[in-house]
Amino acid sequence: MSKHLIGLDLLGGDLPSADLLKEIAAQLDGAHLALFGTSDVIVAYNQLDLAHLSVEFIPVKEVIELNEDPLTAIRQKKSASVHIGMRLLKEGHISAYLGIGNTGAMLAAAKIHLPPLPSNPRPALLAMLPTQNNPVAVLDVGANLSAKTEHFIEMARMGIAFQKTRGIEMPKAALLNIGSEELKGHKELREAYKKLKSLFPENFVGNIEGKDVFKGAVDVLVTGGFTGNVFLKTAEGVTQYLLNRFESLLPNNEAVTQNLDTETFPGALLLGLNHVVVKCHSYASGLPIALTIKATEKLLAGHLIENLH
Repeated sequence: MSKHLIGLDLLGGDLPSADLLKEIAAQLDGAHLALFGTSDVIVAYNQLDLAHLSVEFIPVKEVIELNEDPLTAIRQKKSASVHIGMRLLKEGHISAYLGIGNTGAMLAAAKIHLPPLPSNPRPALLAMLPTQNNPVAVLDVGANLSAKTEHFIEMARMGIAFQKTRGIEMPKAALLNIGSEELKGHKELREAYKKLKSLFPENFVGNIEGKDVFKGAVDVLVTGGFTGNVFLKTAEGVTQYLLNRFESLLPNNEAVTQNLDTETFPGALLLGLNHVVVKCHSYASGLPIALTIKATEKLLAGHLIENLH
């Protein structure tokens, strides 16, 4: 049984919470979960076979839906699950918070309730993508639209520390740019290049174009939240296209489809705060969420937050 209590908030996503939990439970054994739910959702949870899990129910009165304005909803719905979850995380009742709901609301609640890391970086979302070698950590993938020079430095530092926690002794980091040359890109990128080269001479390998990321030459890809989100969703879209093509041409080749399926890779991790917060897609099925729970347990066991200090 895992010693870490993972706060699992399945409210506010695209799929019914009980149906999603049933899928997740089928992929887990021995996980220790705190499940958030309104009264009707908890009744539905109780009808499931969860005997192989350690489960605690956290009752909530309000849910922030995907179509709501994040800041307005955060101000008006003080009893929403994201507020309660972040408070429990700050108090140490849960070890991590994982949600599938409104991304903006989750980010806002996290910033309101949770203290930053000692270096006080701006929080960024990190997502893992498969490559020809090890998965690459991409940040920011949507917490902030743009980035200044100091933000690129902070994200590189956090990304390198994150990959070290995963067992990579000397992570290679690069800036996503329109060319590999040092003078490519806008002013902030050019300045970030110079500073990263000075601050992380053994880790920073320069600029990289989007087409080269999946060759697996870098472990950390640093970019602004707007371009990072576009890059992430473009990669997911191309992968889904390839999956559909492979399935039509090779309908019985499960090895190909499983290796390419982006749903099997965990959700996005919010770095920059002194606690572990993870965001999964609102449309995610049970398998990727279950894998995200397992990955979160590994991050906690590897003392991610301590390593980011």
